[in-house]
Amino acid sequence: LRYMMEKPVEEGSSTSINQADGGGLLHFVVLYDTPAEKIEAAQAALQKQLDNKEITLNPVVFDKAKYALVSSVVNPNDESVKTQMLSSGEAPIMEGGRMAFSFELDPARSKLLLESFKMATADLSLVFELAFSGLSDHYEAELEIDWTEVRKSEVFGGGLDIYVVSADVEVGMHKLLRDNAIKLTVKGQNASMDKLLNVVYDKLLKLMFEPFQPEEIPREAEAGIAEALGGLVKGGAQEALGFGVNAAYKLQDIRTEGQSYLTFNGQYPVTRNHFVTFNAGGLYTKYGENELIFKDVPLWDPAFKQRDVFVSVDGSLEREFDQMVEGVTVWLRKKHVDGTETLKDVFINQEKFKESNGLLSMTYLNHADSNLIDWLEYDYQTIWKFTGGGSYTTDWKTESSSMINLHVPFTRRQIELEGDMQTLNDKNIRVTRVKIDYDFFGENRSNSVNVRPDDLLPDKTFEITVPLNVEKVEYQITWFNKDGTRVNASGIDEYGLLFIDEIPGEEGN
Repeated sequence: LRYMMEKPVEEGSSTSINQADGGGLLHFVVLYDTPAEKIEAAQAALQKQLDNKEITLNPVVFDKAKYALVSSVVNPNDESVKTQMLSSGEAPIMEGGRMAFSFELDPARSKLLLESFKMATADLSLVFELAFSGLSDHYEAELEIDWTEVRKSEVFGGGLDIYVVSADVEVGMHKLLRDNAIKLTVKGQNASMDKLLNVVYDKLLKLMFEPFQPEEIPREAEAGIAEALGGLVKGGAQEALGFGVNAAYKLQDIRTEGQSYLTFNGQYPVTRNHFVTFNAGGLYTKYGENELIFKDVPLWDPAFKQRDVFVSVDGSLEREFDQMVEGVTVWLRKKHVDGTETLKDVFINQEKFKESNGLLSMTYLNHADSNLIDWLEYDYQTIWKFTGGGSYTTDWKTESSSMINLHVPFTRRQIELEGDMQTLNDKNIRVTRVKIDYDFFGENRSNSVNVRPDDLLPDKTFEITVPLNVEKVEYQITWFNKDGTRVNASGIDEYGLLFIDEIPGEEGN
């Protein structure tokens, strides 16, 4: 929707034809679905290729999905960035899910986008990153990490803060292997080195990098992500290892000394990412004459205008309604030119979200707000109520977008236990107790687990939920000896990894 409105004539103008004011509003809904005819065609092709009429196709069950919207025309932030990641977040993992997007454009960009829509490949692309998991092959290997050499490596030691998880990280891991900062010893003759390296890199990525939430991605990282996503759009659907492309990661402040040893003995959970790309090309050819899709409209008399502000629920929040979030209240405050104030609110919980079919909005009118650009600005605040008690209230934030995107204010962290269980058995340790304490919006929470020498450590992983700004977790480890004595150790963990075979008081610990 391109709109035109009058603009006061500049003083001293010598022409009767001047540039009017206006701009454009881009609003679209994306449906994620697979046409039945494509499934039938693929199934028929497989049956013919493999000469087996019994072959049937079933849907892949995805663990999670993300989306990223990229463009160079619809770029509200930085004129110098050629390709901009406009929006990213959680996407529906089931077919039939819908996502809505809305952007405001100045007159020049609205014209550029209109002309772009007339081309076969428009400057508006959407990338879905779909993650699914499974088990790796059986491996027997040992990984030695020399933290001193890791910190000295030019790959990660050059003051680098932000790193886009892509092929560049895999190259960096290969260099660490070549430089002997990490050493991999494989047992047996049948291990597939490439597949084993994928498992090892996945482990190292979790150990060395900290992921950012979509709304926290720094501007300098967005350009690199957008460039990588642009390559996916040109290349079509692809697959990637580890965390995928549509993410930003911060290198951890590595302070660990000496060596660490990780043992791989068995099958391990692995994640793979599949990319589906969509481009908005061809829309104008099909709908250019339809004013319900493309329309120019003049605006006049702002007294009769109203502003609808939509509330978008991110896919991650939708899943939390029956787990962590009891409800969210969104307050909207509009201060008008005539001194009056409009205050609106909407409450969202699982039942209200389902009843509304995801369409939630608040409206305010024009109270002598003659400057329509200023009229679009409003303040909003969110109040979160969590299951089992606890709440969180954000500061008031000024916004002009027609959509408020709600993302969960917390994240889930995994804290893994590592150690040589045979060492604990040799030191007559009967049981090791690990207890962690962490903050959840002013409420102290704790978890504990007991580990015996014959237990499997991958089964003893902590999964905790913490606010986005909480990185440190307090821990206490108690070793119970078979003779009834005990040894305690406590500290603060920032990396999500606790070593339970390093008993205080022993040489080197």
